[in-house]
Formats: sequence, structure tokens, C-alpha cells
Amino acid sequence: MRTRPLEKRETEWRLGTWCVQPHNHRLVDRAGSVRIDPKLMDLLVCLADAPGETLQRAELLGRVWTGVVVSDDTLNQAISRLRRILGDDSRAPRYIETVPRVGYRLIAPVSRGPAKPRQWARRLPLSVRLLAAAAVLVPLLWMAGQTKELAQSALDPPIEILGDPFEDPPDVVFLDPDEAVRVIVMGVMSRVWSQP
Repeated sequence: MRTRPLEKRETEWRLGTWCVQPHNHRLVDRAGSVRIDPKLMDLLVCLADAPGETLQRAELLGRVWTGVVVSDDTLNQAISRLRRILGDDSRAPRYIETVPRVGYRLIAPVSRGPAKPRQWARRLPLSVRLLAAAAVLVPLLWMAGQTKELAQSALDPPIEILGDPFEDPPDVVFLDPDEAVRVIVMGVMSRVWSQP
């Protein structure tokens, strides 16, 4: 029976679909992040040190609860809590398998090295990625067109509109082309409405 002390890891690693972060006691998947009890993380790290191997109850108790007297029930409850967090089922296990009257075995694949919790984003369908890009680009292109139009209208010479030409001296107003059209239309409409 190996009862060597548990080594804390500073690096992240993957357990099935989870990114395990022992240094801050977090499990991360695409649904979010879960902070777990340090003893649960110690238990998970202990199981991951020997993936696929059956670890006896006494070994797990000795490594995780070093120097503390605890019962098998403490281990059973910790395994149950870990399973619940991982979304595992003891009757159809995907992560932790019970070996009756012996101990537990980690059956999910463990991959060491730099874990990337956001790898799932790469699996998004191409259509979703294109739609997201379009949602960003379309408004930018529209704004660029508006800016060009505004710059062009600034270069247009103002239109000179005379007030009543029979006034002495006549009123002169300078307007941009769009405003000039609006003033002319309003002037014509007011004359049409004021005639009997």
C-alpha cells in the first residue's frame, strides 16, 4: 500500500470534459466554474495520480487525510460529493468507479500539460462563427458608409436661397443641399396652403 504524501500541483490538467485547477480548487467546463472543497480536490488529485488503477480505501484515507483519523464514511461522502459535482453516476460511472470492498478507480481520461478550458469555443459550428463575425462587421461597414457620405456632403457647396426677391435688400441664406430642399419644400407648401 502506497501512502506517500499528496503532491500539490500548480498546473492545470484535463479530466474528461473538465479542466482541473488544483491551485485554486476549481473545476471548469463550458457551463462554468465550480470551486470545490480543498479535501475534495486532494482526493481528485490522488485518484488522478494513478488513472485506471484501483486505489484502496486505506491508501486514499492516508494520503488525503494525513494524520487525521477519519472513517470510511468520510471517504464515501467525499466520493459522493465529487461525483455529484462532476455529473457522475455511481451506477453508470464516467469518472469514478467503485471497486466493491476494495476502493475507487478514476476511469475518465486524464491529460496532463496545459489545459485549455475554452477549447469548446473552437468546436462552435462555422455558421455560428460567421454569424458572430457578421454581427460585428455589418455595423462597422454601415458606419464607414455614413462617414463617407457625411464627408462628401461637407464638400458640396452650400446653396444660396434668396428670401423675397422684391425686398430691399433681399435676405440671403446659405444652406447645405439637404436643408435647402427641405426649406424649399416647406416654402412651397406654405404658399399652397395659404392660397384661397
